[in-house]
This record gives sequence, C-alpha cells and structure tokens, in this order.
Amino acid sequence: MQPKLTAKALCANKEVGKISKVIVDPLSHEISHVIIQELNGHGAERKIPIGQVQEVVNEEEIVLRCSTEEFGQFPVLERDQYVTIKEVEIAHLEDHLHVEPGEILVPLPRLEQGVPRRTFFTNMTHAIGTLIALPLVFPVLKYLMKPMFKPYDNAWFSVGNVKKVNKENVGFQFKFTRGFKEAFMPEQQIEKNIWVVKATPAVQQAVY
Repeated sequence: MQPKLTAKALCANKEVGKISKVIVDPLSHEISHVIIQELNGHGAERKIPIGQVQEVVNEEEIVLRCSTEEFGQFPVLERDQYVTIKEVEIAHLEDHLHVEPGEILVPLPRLEQGVPRRTFFTNMTHAIGTLIALPLVFPVLKYLMKPMFKPYDNAWFSVGNVKKVNKENVGFQFKFTRGFKEAFMPEQQIEKNIWVVKATPAVQQAVY
C-alpha cells in the first residue's frame, strides 16, 4: 500500500507532520523518499528515505522508524534539485505509482544541474538560430529601412525632338510620361505635358 499525499506521519505515536510530496527513482519507478512537512503547514520539508518508513498503517497514516529528535536531523528538501513528472516523461510510471495526484518529484540529472553549462548551450543555440535566420531577415530589414522617397534628381531628361519646334514665338506641346515611386508602393507612371517656345530676343526681353 502506498500512502496518499497529505497522509499523517507518526514518530513513536506522535504526529510530526504530513506528506507533502514524494520522490520517485526514475530507474526503478518506485518511491525512494517521502517529503514530510513539519506541523502547522509552514515548517520545513524534510526528505525521509523510504527505508525509514516502518509501516503504512493506511492511506492516511504512516509510521516512521525514527524518534522525533532523529526526525529533525533529516535534510531539508532542496526543491531546485528536482523536477516534477509533468516536466519530464517517464514511461509506465503509473504502473508502479499509486499515490493520489499531487507534486511527484524526480531527481534532476547531474548534467542538468550545471547552470553555467546550460546557459552556454542555450546561448550557443540562440546564436546558431540567429545566424541561420539572418539571411532570411536581412532582405526584409533592408526593404523596411529604405528611405520614403528617392533623393532629388536634378538631371536633364528628354521630352521630345527639338526639330518639332520649327517656328518662332509659337508654343509646341510635348507629352511624355514620368515614373515615380513612394515608399512601399509599386512604381507609377504619370502622363505630363510641357510647352516649348522658340522665342526671339524681343519676346525674351518682354518675358524676363
């Protein structure tokens, strides 16, 4: 019989606390330790080897082999050294474990306890991911960082053949198309027209 979580723990017929958690051996799938929280619900959680459990009276009560003084000598649970069975997958664990649902702990593998080592591999994974993603992200960033408008272009452009202007002081219309492009919009073509006059010196004097 396996005790329930919250079952009372007795030492020499004196209650010393209640089971708050159990620790499972990931290889044998059997309970290796019970975690007993001292009375009043706010005391320390002590790790008791399953060999110190003398008897499981029923699902609500267990008897320990130690005295109350010896009970206080057991180590306090270091929670960061364990993970719950919800965080790791252990096949067929339910075939061996019959405690009521609660926090069931498994020892954290020794290699996983080195935080600097884990941090190094985490950072290396992020760096490799960044290098892989950079060729995909760079064209998008380059596109988004384009200026909203092209720089001002003061170069000459052709609108037609000057031979069409064959009379003096008479306006000739030239129609043409010019393309312009705004930030993320496709380039657009707009029809424009200008008037060209071959002015005589007298007309130029009158105008200017």
